[in-house]
Amino acid sequence: MENEYGLNKNGVRELNINDFDIGGAKCITNNDKSGALVFYQAWCPHCRTIVDDVVSANKSLGNRHIILAVHGQTPRNDEIFDRFGIMGIPSIKFMKKDGSVSSDFEGERTANNLIEFIKTNSSKDNSKPGKKEKKEKTQKKEKKETKPKTKKVKQNGGSKKFVRKHRGIVQTGGNAGKLRKGYRYSGKTLKNGKPEIIKARKN
Repeated sequence: MENEYGLNKNGVRELNINDFDIGGAKCITNNDKSGALVFYQAWCPHCRTIVDDVVSANKSLGNRHIILAVHGQTPRNDEIFDRFGIMGIPSIKFMKKDGSVSSDFEGERTANNLIEFIKTNSSKDNSKPGKKEKKEKTQKKEKKETKPKTKKVKQNGGSKKFVRKHRGIVQTGGNAGKLRKGYRYSGKTLKNGKPEIIKARKN
């Protein structure tokens, strides 16, 4: 039997086995949009009576949500029916942004009710569109207290330590680069990355 839906026919796209990840029970061609899947059979009179409402709802939803149809008589679509546990028709299920399905539509199948069903469930949809969920990596940056680096500058074939200029640091001699008596490191780091030097308190 001829399909009741189709992009060129009424704007509601018909799906087949290639539109699904059967193992993961997901539609993989929903363009990252939440919406609804309409499972139907063309020979079913109840399925035919809701076509106009489904088409109307799909048009009203615009580009934010989408309604897709699954015809049971399309080759291999019986596998889709089985995977989603479709027992009666027509059957309408909410589809999340990631293509998985959740709640069933219940109540009178009108365009307005279908729109409300999709919008209500979409507001609760926290799935990630079209992508595998990634574990968030949280890395704590630990501030490490480092001693000032010393650069060696060649002088007359030899080398000389570059000493940080500070009144609390010995500038020349064998103790060059070491703290003077009466000064200590505070444990804090300055904006330039160097450790803060302060006067030691006298007891």
